[in-house]
Amino acid sequence: MDRQASLIAQSFNNLAHSLSHMVMVLYPTAVLGMTAGFGLSYGEMVALATPGLVLYGVAALPAGWLGDRWSAPGMMAIFFLGTGAATLATGFARTPFEVMLGLAAVGLFSSIYHPVGIAWLISTAINPGRALGINGIFGSIGIAAGPLFAGFATDWAGWRWAFIVPGLVGIAIGLGLLVALRRLGSRARGSGREDAYPVARGEAWRALGILAGTTALAGMLYQSISIAMPKVFDERVALLSGDTAAIGATVAAVYLASSCSQLMGGWLADRFDLKWVYVVCNAAVAPLVAGAGVAAGLPVVAAVFLAISLSICGNPAENAMIARFAPERWRSVIYGAKFVLALGVSGLVAPLAIGYFDRTTGTTAMLLYVLGATSVVLAALALMLPPSRQGRAPQPALAD
Repeated sequence: MDRQASLIAQSFNNLAHSLSHMVMVLYPTAVLGMTAGFGLSYGEMVALATPGLVLYGVAALPAGWLGDRWSAPGMMAIFFLGTGAATLATGFARTPFEVMLGLAAVGLFSSIYHPVGIAWLISTAINPGRALGINGIFGSIGIAAGPLFAGFATDWAGWRWAFIVPGLVGIAIGLGLLVALRRLGSRARGSGREDAYPVARGEAWRALGILAGTTALAGMLYQSISIAMPKVFDERVALLSGDTAAIGATVAAVYLASSCSQLMGGWLADRFDLKWVYVVCNAAVAPLVAGAGVAAGLPVVAAVFLAISLSICGNPAENAMIARFAPERWRSVIYGAKFVLALGVSGLVAPLAIGYFDRTTGTTAMLLYVLGATSVVLAALALMLPPSRQGRAPQPALAD
């Protein structure tokens, strides 16, 4: 693929990764300024996000199928335009049902990115490893920008603007992508190819089964921390309590600072056994999350920052193991299944769990204890994985 087409494709892909994460984390901060206007409790308002979070994961499978069968660049244009329009519409919601409907549409269109965008990125990149590293940073920027913008917009102009502005930006980028695709023509599709070496069939499927369980738990853990983080800071950090803008800025700082850990995770995955990188990163999350439940003040921020960093640090090892054990002809489907488990299942469980503990205990402490226990279970399950040294070998796959 020529360098100009590759650069254009990667640029839009990076913007898409930022937007896909940003729009999904606007609500946890904006909701702090929405409860009074809608006459619902925090737990009830958080529950409105459930359909959107579920669709964000579950719809990844059909989105990936359409990207393979129809057009990855075309699906990316639908992603930008659909996500932008849905986010904009959420900003004009007048009832709790309309909020839920808007967030569901945001989740549906945002689900397109991960199965379609990552495959498109690899097929158009001249240096795929470097492109994936940069793309990961853009995803972290989106996660950080969401609560930061939502916090300031909610405090200064009202919660509606936290959705209206990103919605308009998404639509504008989508129109720009349509213009770029028209100029690039067939060059926009790319032509990637992966080399592979065989892995024993039985060992591979056993590993994939274990990874299905760990992926679901890791997704639930990460989404629960992400959704609850503004509330945890509001409740347990007196310096931030009641200041939505400051809470949003702190959450953004946590995400930005922790984003570098994925580069460290990639470095570790290249040099050590993938299994042990994965186990150690997830096991270390447990005392940090549980500790945040008993701490107060700035130590809570530090504990959450380290927990998020370690969770992200384990992602490259997880993805590398999936690539190692997945049959090449089913790899995109299995990655789609990963997003269903990591985003869809956890999207159902996380807000319901947060709402349950808010109703029954009135604090986030018990939630944090349960999340700490979840990390222990995740690490114990990961111990059952076969050894998997990444080294400098090409990305492997199961022999068919």
